[in-house]
Amino acid sequence: MKNSNHVQVVIDGKIEDIHSPNSPEYMQNVAMYLNKKIEELKKTKDIGRLKFDKRALLIQLNLADDIYKEKEKNRKKTSEIEDLNEIVEDLREENAKLHQENDIMRDKVQSLEKENYQIKKELKEYFQST
Repeated sequence: MKNSNHVQVVIDGKIEDIHSPNSPEYMQNVAMYLNKKIEELKKTKDIGRLKFDKRALLIQLNLADDIYKEKEKNRKKTSEIEDLNEIVEDLREENAKLHQENDIMRDKVQSLEKENYQIKKELKEYFQST
């Protein structure tokens, strides 16, 4: 393997030589996870009495179950993120509309203030002339 790291790991009590592009620390963590799954199976079933291929199948099914559950979680989180992104986009659009309305209202207020000033001025002039 190109860019391969060599690491020895203990899996189910046996030392195994592994070559992987991943770091030795990562592979040790993977081996620890696999050992944890094997120990969980040993606690729930007497897998020691099963033939090797049946034990391997149970371990594979258990790992596949973990992967499937994580993919489901990932799918749900991705869906939630997409929903939240849609909400954010809707809020951005609403915010832009509110800014436009605010600008229009500000212009109206300024226009009314000018009109009010002009009326006050005219009233003042009217009362001063009478």
